[in-house]
Amino acid sequence: MADSELMRQGLVCVVCGAGRRGALCGFLWVGGAASLIIALLLQRQDTRLFVVVTSLLGKAAISSAYSILFIITSELYPTVLRNTRMGVCSMASRIGGLLAPFVPSLKSVHLVLPFVVFGAAAVSSGMLNLVLPETLHQTLPDGLSDLHITSGNVAYNKLEVRVETLPQVGNDSVSTRANQKSASHHMGSTISK
Repeated sequence: MADSELMRQGLVCVVCGAGRRGALCGFLWVGGAASLIIALLLQRQDTRLFVVVTSLLGKAAISSAYSILFIITSELYPTVLRNTRMGVCSMASRIGGLLAPFVPSLKSVHLVLPFVVFGAAAVSSGMLNLVLPETLHQTLPDGLSDLHITSGNVAYNKLEVRVETLPQVGNDSVSTRANQKSASHHMGSTISK
């Protein structure tokens, strides 16, 4: 189990630099494909090792997607809505977490049905994430007016790096005297109290 977690950490660090939306979709697709491959090969006895390796790869991919999910979700919402929307998303994930333990009971209907349900959910989630805007190197929206909505697509402003220099103070002695005066005034007010 520690090997798949180590692989997940490495995957997230390497792939997130290419873009969060693409990384999330890719990890969801790999995890879903691994689940669907396991569903196809589960009943064959000669593929046991391949099923174990595929399940570890799928677990690492889904764990990586979950790690990226919190980053991209917090960056999608404007600052004024971020806390409440993250709470709604967290509540929705808890509902999914409550329903997930019941999916393995579908094996009483057919042995591969739980793998198909989880695989189809991951692949369809990856496809739906293609609709979301890319948030890497984009400025985060502060309010709803910062979102540029054009025909159903949301776009963010490109991150601009500006270097501004502070104006030089011509007479340092004037500012030093002003600082000393305000400091002595502050100390006099605390002493008199």
